[in-house]
Amino acid sequence: MEEGLARTERALAKLDEGTYGCCDTCGAPIAPARLQAMPDGVLCLACADSQRRAAPPRRR
Repeated sequence: MEEGLARTERALAKLDEGTYGCCDTCGAPIAPARLQAMPDGVLCLACADSQRRAAPPRRR
């Protein structure tokens, strides 16, 4: 839950900064469809995929 709140707060900060819709990692535009599906998204699909692959597997 805290992770979701942090993502929302970061997205709101990006709105204030005027950088909402730009990837935090590479600066590329985030696809409108991705933002519509995930309004708190701060990474483009390519960077999100790279980050996910680099992360250790999550235990269930």
